[in-house]
Amino acid sequence: MSSVERKLAAALIGLFAIGFVVSGCGDFDNPSSATNGVENIRLFRDNRATLGPAYVEKIIKAKDGGTLALNRYTIVIPPEALDCDTKISIAEPMRGYVLGNFQPDGIHFNKPVELSMTYRFLDLGGTAEDRLTIYWFNPETGTWFDLLARVDKETQTVTLEVDHYSRYALSDH
Repeated sequence: MSSVERKLAAALIGLFAIGFVVSGCGDFDNPSSATNGVENIRLFRDNRATLGPAYVEKIIKAKDGGTLALNRYTIVIPPEALDCDTKISIAEPMRGYVLGNFQPDGIHFNKPVELSMTYRFLDLGGTAEDRLTIYWFNPETGTWFDLLARVDKETQTVTLEVDHYSRYALSDH
């Protein structure tokens, strides 16, 4: 093998290794629709949720950031929050409930990312708006954690900053 062929082989192996190591930046598979753990929190029913897609994805450029929205969910990713251009997605595994899977699951952001859920037109069943919050599902423990989100009654949204992507749900505390 000539020195040029060795250098080319080494370069190809290096590129393959880089691609393998940063696979989170290129894991573009659709999320699973697993719904483990939802029995532990109260989910609000949205009878109008049969309209619109149950899945949306977009490649967010790391240097620019971007916004992705699906029905009741909006995620705002600031510039440089991602290490590389990344396909981000939101899925609703249980149509009709305010529960979203945000993918790629487990990706950690370099800067806080804003996650909002609207409760406009939801039947809150007598729950006071001030009691609304966003919960995070921990798949390792199988439990939901109250993230103490802020409620904006004027826009009817519940918002918080997250440092990673996972499963989140609107509920009350």
